[in-house]
Amino acid sequence: MSKTHALKNYLPVKFESGPQANDQRLATIKALRKRRPTDLSRTHSMWVARILGKCSKARPCKVEACPRCRRVYRKSFVKAFLKSELQHAIWTRVSIIPDGLLFPEGELKNANLKAIIKRLNKNIQRSNLADAIIIGGIDISLNVFENDVQGWQLHLYFLINRPLTNTLKTSINDAFNKGADKSFSFKEIKSDKQTPLQKHIGRALTYVYKNGFNRRSSYYEARLKRDGSPRINVRSLPLKAHQLAELSSWLGKYSVGDRLFLRNIKRLRAAPLSMKFSLQSALIKQSLSPQKRE
Repeated sequence: MSKTHALKNYLPVKFESGPQANDQRLATIKALRKRRPTDLSRTHSMWVARILGKCSKARPCKVEACPRCRRVYRKSFVKAFLKSELQHAIWTRVSIIPDGLLFPEGELKNANLKAIIKRLNKNIQRSNLADAIIIGGIDISLNVFENDVQGWQLHLYFLINRPLTNTLKTSINDAFNKGADKSFSFKEIKSDKQTPLQKHIGRALTYVYKNGFNRRSSYYEARLKRDGSPRINVRSLPLKAHQLAELSSWLGKYSVGDRLFLRNIKRLRAAPLSMKFSLQSALIKQSLSPQKRE
């Protein structure tokens, strides 16, 4: 990999260090042992804690609940992206909250991650975006409004190999919006005066597969907007111990990387026990060619 494509040029400044990820692993183990979630069996919670406790650099546990393994996987993910020269393609980042992905606190066990990804994939398959390269992942937060817990919100965040146009927005809306109120966010990834393109790409890629989860606390501000409507502010807060335990118990059912949502691109593992992999797609060369913008 050339100096231009060096991994350090793409990783965000706040990308977690090895010691930080290990501290998160230890905190997760403590939460699982001390305050087990009531919706999952004691046996499963302790099993996840034991798996994370045995994790080491020499023998990684490769469980989605492990912050240390997620960190290694995130770095390998970015390396594979760069090795495939995908940083030279046009990308638009999209954030969507699809229907049916809000689960009450204590009921996260009812979320079937693989079924959710399969359903979202079908939405794309039935749209005119079926031939696009998509690199995404499932994010999750515990939403709180005015100190009232709304529940665990899963949402889809992805990069699509298309320029940001009105046509793209319409296509995504048609694929996911079935008449209900949705939350959409679009932004084409490109450089600006403050930040080089490499950092924008790195931020988007590492956000696709996050290593940290929080409470998303929304509340009314005292002051109103100019039109007199309420002003809502949002803060990101750490999960409480029992919330971290519930989330980690759920994540413990899956292998590291299972939250990824890939379309028209495949993961090829270097070896069965390795977390290093490459990305392969018949559309990669096509994605690197110039695309017209509206």
